[in-house]
Amino acid sequence: GHVKLATKLSSRRGGVLDLNKLTSLANAPTEALAGFKGSLLLNGLTSLSDVQAEKLAEHRGSLLLNGLTSLSVTAANALAKHAGEIYLQGLTSLSDDPCHLLLAEKLAAQSQNFYLTFLSLKALSDALAEVIAKYPGSLDLPRLTSISGSAASALARRKGWLSLDGLTSLSAVTAEALAKHRGQTIQGKPSFTPCQ
Repeated sequence: GHVKLATKLSSRRGGVLDLNKLTSLANAPTEALAGFKGSLLLNGLTSLSDVQAEKLAEHRGSLLLNGLTSLSVTAANALAKHAGEIYLQGLTSLSDDPCHLLLAEKLAAQSQNFYLTFLSLKALSDALAEVIAKYPGSLDLPRLTSISGSAASALARRKGWLSLDGLTSLSAVTAEALAKHRGQTIQGKPSFTPCQ
């Protein structure tokens, strides 16, 4: 039943296939849905197995998985190879593992000269900041409450608008690094911590 329905849905060409109400998905329908050529909206999924990620990586078109809060390194590696645009606004963290950094690079590259937002990202490592900093465009990190001096230096080198309006504290070193940013705006309402 589910596989036949998924196969029928995926045989449509182009357009948008909105399956945002799905909260889970078995492997067989995932494989069938990967054949859809168009925007595939699966924002209701809160988890994705490595096998499912590998299948969805074969999809051609935009892939929206904004309900995911985390990804294994294997899943991240698979999704980094997805040929179309991919949206993962729910991710709360990305590690310094090369597979997570590869996925971050894909996300940053697809948003180059446009708008990159990590709506849910709560931490930004120095390595992740370096990856993101390679690409120009607007960057929004609203859930970030603190940032290291090295990460701030990397982001300050980025060209484009920078929003860090979730920052709640900022050291003098980090403030000095961010002050070198040449983009349009740096937002935030932090309390400043003097040098020790």
